[in-house]
Amino acid sequence: MCGPETHWTDRYYAIIHPVKCRATFNMNYMKKIIIFIWVMSVLLAAPVIFIQVHMEVGLRVKAYWCVRDWSQKVWWPVYECYMIWLILILPSLVMAYTYTCICHQLWIVVKQRANMVCGRDS
Repeated sequence: MCGPETHWTDRYYAIIHPVKCRATFNMNYMKKIIIFIWVMSVLLAAPVIFIQVHMEVGLRVKAYWCVRDWSQKVWWPVYECYMIWLILILPSLVMAYTYTCICHQLWIVVKQRANMVCGRDS
């Protein structure tokens, strides 16, 4: 899982810990990560069950839409804040941190290589 088609966290490990990346990301580890992601996805998406209701639509063919439960006036702002944190703020913070670490590590490597080319010892 350390190839070019990987996710940004994999890129972080591949750049910051290249040797550890090959040893850590084996098939058994990946299966555990996939199961963890599915369980967390279900748990983190669960609040929508309590916030929305089914509304019947259609005259000839009955169907249902999930719509906002307007009687839940207190819980909707809480849910909206939860979703903003979950979907926007938290992923942005994680990506900012990992890409900062990657840039810092690349800066160190470039500086070391420049010193080696110039014949200086760091």
